[in-house]
Amino acid sequence: MSANVSEFRKHHDKFIQVIEALAAKIGARSCYSFIHAELGPNHVLVDNQLRPWLIDIEGALFFDPEYEHSFMEFRFDNYRRYLKNTQLDPHRMAFYKLYHHISYSAGPHRLLQREYPDAELVKQIMSFNTQSAFRILTDYL
Repeated sequence: MSANVSEFRKHHDKFIQVIEALAAKIGARSCYSFIHAELGPNHVLVDNQLRPWLIDIEGALFFDPEYEHSFMEFRFDNYRRYLKNTQLDPHRMAFYKLYHHISYSAGPHRLLQREYPDAELVKQIMSFNTQSAFRILTDYL
């Protein structure tokens, strides 16, 4: 789907180069973590005893913790200091962060094609993620 976003199409080869370079730096892993796969405030409920409950867990799986963590870092950028985890693989983090930003650029593109009512918001989301993907691209070239 990212091929439909002209900015990505123009720099396709550079993105492939960075993705391959990051993938080459990622070693095998023998232990995985249980992740929600789209953890955010809309997926946590707190009961009257202040116990958190995860909801919408149909996508939960055992996978790389960097996948979840990279998603939360870009979604909660203002709270990055609380998410700091030095045990995570920085190459996996960059790989998944690039993946998320490309994905979250392509999704809004589909909404714009379907004439989503709040086109301005969708354009802002698409722009933020496209710019973020290009920042990662330039960091690794």
